[in-house]
Amino acid sequence: MTVARVGGRGLADEFAARGRLVECGSRDDMCRTQLTIELSGRAVTDMILTRPLGNHHLVVLGGWEERIRDFASLFTG
Repeated sequence: MTVARVGGRGLADEFAARGRLVECGSRDDMCRTQLTIELSGRAVTDMILTRPLGNHHLVVLGGWEERIRDFASLFTG
């Protein structure tokens, strides 16, 4: 799966990383999207935990990292 977010000033910043679904939660007192995802490396995990672009991320099946980066590059030119 891919975890992604495009944000920042002028939508010029992006985060896109490959991950693996570990668990789906179902607690009534939490957000409806309760996923535990193992990301593709320590540096990626550190980035999303210490410098996130925001709280809400897109989570999709498949490898979409390059297409998301291509989309974000449309706003940096």
